[in-house]
Amino acid sequence: GSEMCIRDRYIPSDIEGDYPGHVQNIHVGSYGLVPNLPALNNARQLTITAWIYPTTPLKGIQGLLTKSMVAEGLGYGLFINQNGELALRVGDTLSSVAEVSTGQPLERAEWYFVAGRIDLNAGRISVHQICATWWRDKQQIIRTLDPIKLGCTNNNVAPILIAASADGEGSSVNHMVHHFNGKIDSPKLFLYLIHI
Repeated sequence: GSEMCIRDRYIPSDIEGDYPGHVQNIHVGSYGLVPNLPALNNARQLTITAWIYPTTPLKGIQGLLTKSMVAEGLGYGLFINQNGELALRVGDTLSSVAEVSTGQPLERAEWYFVAGRIDLNAGRISVHQICATWWRDKQQIIRTLDPIKLGCTNNNVAPILIAASADGEGSSVNHMVHHFNGKIDSPKLFLYLIHI
């Protein structure tokens, strides 16, 4: 039979030598990122919508569409909360946080239309959820929290994230947390209230 043999041969190079090392953090998880938009900095009314297909809704907090810095409690976003429920979380520059959830855990491997509405002028936030599976009863859940007393929610440097949220520890917003496990389709952020 024939035998295969590999022979190594040393080849000198200009890159040989010792070099200083440094820590290179690896932030795992996939997400979409839109840089901070000035148009969002003074918005008093917003609507967030998306189609979602959660695969592990009970794995803990998961960001769907967010512009928030978790460590500071600043900003807003649609999340799956620690109970597997759709939730809208809004925090202001004074560290006040308001959250409203559907109160019903999402089912895994089901398509849902989800929305969150923020109306700081009226002091109201609401979350909307519709299961879109054809053989289910398409139960619509709407929960509203009012009155809320929040100041400016948008004065943060966090980017808009799809399928995650920014940690915001220290001065960095480059550490993404609360990754969503599932599918997201047609995420949208409106600078006005839409009727759902």
